[in-house]
Amino acid sequence: ERFWPFFRESPGTLATWPDFIKFYWFCAAAFSLPFDMIKSRLQSGNYGYTGVVNAGTNILTKEGPLAFWTGFGAYYGRCAPHSMIILLSIEKITAWYRQSLGIPQKKA
Repeated sequence: ERFWPFFRESPGTLATWPDFIKFYWFCAAAFSLPFDMIKSRLQSGNYGYTGVVNAGTNILTKEGPLAFWTGFGAYYGRCAPHSMIILLSIEKITAWYRQSLGIPQKKA
């Protein structure tokens, strides 16, 4: 609840979801991109890494710490719209499903 002042409207309204999703995916992309980078390099096989730790240390020493976030804009741009569509539509789909089957709505 302490994060809600950063968003446009009160918590729980549909208008707050886009702002929350942007913030959520920024954090998710920032933390997951280094692991995705190592995984991609290992899968390509072009770099001669012997394992995860070897790949991580080589990227860090040869390319620097910022190399782990190379391509952040594209990674964020790929993930954020997908999540926004899913999270915005799941509420409507769930409400329609409950209404059509006569299941009472959950109270917040």
